[in-house]
Parts: sequence; structure tokens; C-alpha cells
Amino acid sequence: MGFFFRKRNTGNIAVVLVKNRHEEGYSYMNGVISVDGKKVRHRFYQKGMPACYLKPGHHVLGVSAVWQILEEGKLRDRLVGPATIEVEVEAGKFYSLNYNVLEDYFEFVECDPDNYMLY
Repeated sequence: MGFFFRKRNTGNIAVVLVKNRHEEGYSYMNGVISVDGKKVRHRFYQKGMPACYLKPGHHVLGVSAVWQILEEGKLRDRLVGPATIEVEVEAGKFYSLNYNVLEDYFEFVECDPDNYMLY
């Protein structure tokens, strides 16, 4: 973990994309703070797409999310986390971490990195 892997070198790891889908009802910034109790930093999977790289298997992720709401005519930041989620990942697959603001939960789902913003 913590290395920069180019797109062609992801066959033996799982890639977790943490960029928001820019869809109404979702936070605009998500983060993986820790993996299995160890602090991690995001790396760029490709330009504009921060990601966290995981070995295959079961992991416990420390996660957070930030978004803004309009309150009394001013934009105010909202933060959730750190929270803990348990995930199972497979080598060569891509996943996305999103926070659903309206329903108050983190989503961790398999995704297509080439069409990520379309989901």
C-alpha cells in the first residue's frame, strides 16, 4: 500500500476510488483514513481520481466525508467520520467509496473506472 500504481499494474491489487460522483445527495469529498488500523494516504489512480490501493481480502477501513449545505444564506461545511466500515475486495477490481448524505451512510460498491462519473 502507499505506492503509485499505473492503470496497467492493477491486476494484483484492488483500487478504491474516493472521488465523489458529483451527484446530488452525495458528499463532495470522501476519504480513507486508515486500513486495518494503519494510517494511509490517497494516491492518484489517474489525473483527478484519488484512490487507495488494497491487497485482496477482508479489510477494516476508517473513512470520512465532507460536504456543504446552504444554511441561512451561507455555505456551511458538514463532516461525518471517522467511521469504520468492513469490506471484502478482490484483486484486479475497482471499488468506489461514497457517502450518501440524504440517507446517512457510506456506500462501498464495485465500479467501472472508465465510466465512474456516470453512476
